[in-house]
Amino acid sequence: MKDPALKLAFVTHNPHLSRRRKIINSLSKKYKLTLVEPLLKSGKNKLLKADFNTAVRLSTLGLKSILIQDPVLLDVLACFFFPYKLKRYVVDYPTPLSKEIKWLGNRVISQVVSIQEKIINKNAVAVIVPNEPMEYYCHELGAENICVIPNYPHLNFRPSISSNIFKKKCGIPKNSKIALFTVGDRLKEIYGLDLLLESWKIIEKILENVLLVFIGPRQDAEMTSWQVSKYAQDFGLKKMKVIGWVDATRLTNWINTADVCLAPRTPGFPSKWYNDKDSTKISEYAALRKPIVAAGYSSSNQYHVVDRTPEAFAEGILRAFEGKIKPAEPHYWEENEQKLYEVIELLYHQ
Repeated sequence: MKDPALKLAFVTHNPHLSRRRKIINSLSKKYKLTLVEPLLKSGKNKLLKADFNTAVRLSTLGLKSILIQDPVLLDVLACFFFPYKLKRYVVDYPTPLSKEIKWLGNRVISQVVSIQEKIINKNAVAVIVPNEPMEYYCHELGAENICVIPNYPHLNFRPSISSNIFKKKCGIPKNSKIALFTVGDRLKEIYGLDLLLESWKIIEKILENVLLVFIGPRQDAEMTSWQVSKYAQDFGLKKMKVIGWVDATRLTNWINTADVCLAPRTPGFPSKWYNDKDSTKISEYAALRKPIVAAGYSSSNQYHVVDRTPEAFAEGILRAFEGKIKPAEPHYWEENEQKLYEVIELLYHQ
């Protein structure tokens, strides 16, 4: 039950992303939660590319943070300009920020962020991470109190109709084999778009009744649905469908209809910090017990991981179509809630 005396401010650059929404929903059950957001609206999602608009937004967020009187939960992507020495805070640290910025080509910004990462971790009352590799990462940066909160979907992440009925509604032949990919931002730089399309070229030459389905990207992503579709067509692909962004109900129905779900990462992108616990798409696939083919992730019993080559990824997809890959085991966000409350409570008892 919510205690009105327990006030908490959540400083975030964007409260609408999946993990943030789940955190907000859970904390709102127990705390009088105030969202602290930037004064300016965001445009395209360029946060990790450190454009001018992003710098202005985060600086205004830092100024607003100075006025906060309550304990703070800090989204790590809102950490710039945050008054660390003046506030008690817990930080949510889902990804190795400086490493990703470096991969995207901002070496100078990456060096600045790597210094900030140490300050953030050393001064935090506690650090929340999605998996054990990030727990080790933050420990190396100086964090003393670390809590693993995996990025699982809610218990109500369920399909609304059977896969056969959904196929019929979408005009997909009943005997079609479907491979599904939930699209993230920075498709080419991080999420293995070229690897996936080259792999699917191999599949199309081998199998007839197959369909590659793209779900997304979001409206604020750098590539629109039309651009993704055009880019795929330039590869000569024909057995594919770009759906665009959908609500949770349609997403669950699409995942439920899939014979295999895909999670590629771009060749060269570091893999050791990422697995099923931090990935939204993988945990959503797992919630519906789907076989998953991944590339560029750490090993896990939740998916079949392959090398980041078109041949290896295509072979993994074929194995899944043949029923040779074990389906994933579901986990849900509600498993995390008590741990989340316990780590936030540290703000009130130290």
